[in-house]
Amino acid sequence: MTVKRSRKRCLDCPKECFCGSTRRLENNHVAGRKHVGGLWLPFCGDDHDQFHKNCERANVDFQKQSNSMMRCLQAVKALLVGLWMVVGELEKHTKAQMEDKGNDRNP
Repeated sequence: MTVKRSRKRCLDCPKECFCGSTRRLENNHVAGRKHVGGLWLPFCGDDHDQFHKNCERANVDFQKQSNSMMRCLQAVKALLVGLWMVVGELEKHTKAQMEDKGNDRNP
């Protein structure tokens, strides 16, 4: 089943994904729409798809939870997956900058 993802953004929201892409921006409920519905960030379509694949691998359950502690645990797991993706992108960016600086020193 495919869910149509919203592309509306508020004026104060970032205009790009954490990876820097502005292609196919989609609202990603990074803690789960049924867990913490008001918390969302724009993700490009590729990173949004990857986020859900990573959440599946991490056994994040996005189904509505009747137990509030379980709901919070699933939200935290999803947030950690999102944070892991952001840290990975930061690492990639930092390594690229270090390589560029290294190339500048070697004529």
